Amino acid sequence: MDRMNPVDTHRTNITGTLLLVALMAAGPAAAAGPQLEGRVRLPSGEPAAGAQVRLYDLTNLRAAPLAAAADASGRFQLSLEASPAGLAVPDHYGLGANYPNPFNPSTVIPYQLPAATDVRLEVFNILGQQVATLVDGPRPPGYHTVRWDATDAAGRAVAAGVYLYRLQGGGVSLTERMVLVDGQAGTPAASTEGSGPAGGDGSAVYGLTVSGRGLVPHVDPAFSVAQAAGPVDLVVQASTGASRSRAATTETRGLLGDVDSNRRVDLADALLVLVYSSDPSTVMPNDGDVSLGDVNADGRVDLADAWLIATYSIDPTDPRLPAGIGALVGSATASGLLKIYWTDRGNDKIQRANLDGSDVEDVVTGLTDPAGLVVDAAAGKIYWTDWGTDK
Repeated sequence: MDRMNPVDTHRTNITGTLLLVALMAAGPAAAAGPQLEGRVRLPSGEPAAGAQVRLYDLTNLRAAPLAAAADASGRFQLSLEASPAGLAVPDHYGLGANYPNPFNPSTVIPYQLPAATDVRLEVFNILGQQVATLVDGPRPPGYHTVRWDATDAAGRAVAAGVYLYRLQGGGVSLTERMVLVDGQAGTPAASTEGSGPAGGDGSAVYGLTVSGRGLVPHVDPAFSVAQAAGPVDLVVQASTGASRSRAATTETRGLLGDVDSNRRVDLADALLVLVYSSDPSTVMPNDGDVSLGDVNADGRVDLADAWLIATYSIDPTDPRLPAGIGALVGSATASGLLKIYWTDRGNDKIQRANLDGSDVEDVVTGLTDPAGLVVDAAAGKIYWTDWGTDK
């Protein structure tokens, strides 16, 4: 077999033939490594011929993904070779937001280490009682992930609710929270840890994308090959429109970085930006606005933006991030949301004004003892309790 170079899938038009992206050593071909195979189809069962299946190394989104294209029957086979090395070591400790969140039944927790150190990553319930220990021991510097399958130290499924997860190591202690919805109804499972798909041993967590012309991309930022027992069945939706990109002069467009319109900026958005950068005809899920992916404001939605969004998902305070990621974009930010809101219980109404107290206006009237006002800036809504009517 001829010597091959890494294939830049962002510049390659993948047709119905199988495409393997890997680093292959010079000389005779090595034995075939582990494989991922399955089928891509529409909800109707019709095969999604030509759909592109990619696995991204979550620790290094700049590396070329492992990729394959579905054949006429929707089937694909993908070689799980090691991703290229050379990722820069982070310069500080970080504990990222778990994804997905809320979750059921499993979630992935990202963290980063600037140096080799003993690490302890634990899960606690809202009462502060330890539920599980996910990591306990020395870890090398770099970007890491660990999956929690909502089980306790004895392997029993835990109840739905709010949980805290804490990272300790290198003299720092970082804590975040997550929400388990419904629980697993007693289904035991095991947690897995990885630091990217090094070695292709199946324990790593990948970023999976499935896309193609005429399809709404499917992304899974917590895809574990170890949990893919046998061929995988990937279902994608057919798109009905074109990619949406609205001008900055319109009313509130959403959060900068939130291209799938789910009101949060996370690793799924980074993966969608990668898909769009290889095919600008890609339609974002939920009628999302792809222009919100231009987080570095250079007029392009590309790999650089994906890296910044992924960095934000791990550590929103990272000094390398440009300002504005996760903040509202649009003219309504200044005209309607940068205001103060309050309940006027004496007159049974909700009012608002500019930050300097000028232009007082009634927002909601005709209430009966309103209280507990909350402003949801991302959705452009306000919430309150009306004690007089018990609603």
